[in-house]
Amino acid sequence: MVAEFRDALGTAHPNIDQTPPAAVDAALALAYARLGVKAADPAVLEAAQDILGFRRRGVKVLRAFKESMLRSKKKMRGSGVKIT
Repeated sequence: MVAEFRDALGTAHPNIDQTPPAAVDAALALAYARLGVKAADPAVLEAAQDILGFRRRGVKVLRAFKESMLRSKKKMRGSGVKIT
């Protein structure tokens, strides 16, 4: 699964502008699965960025990942998953 993300990005140093939102969402879903929905938000963000190979934590990168996190939480709440 991680290999598929990196292949889709096509680079070892991804650019958030070239990263499909679906790949970011999938990385967050994988991070939630690995850490559990009770994990602290910063831990989930960190894990998702590591999955996709992001090393820089600039404003654009953090904004894209936080927007994805909000989408993920909304989907989980909609399906009845309790998020703490």
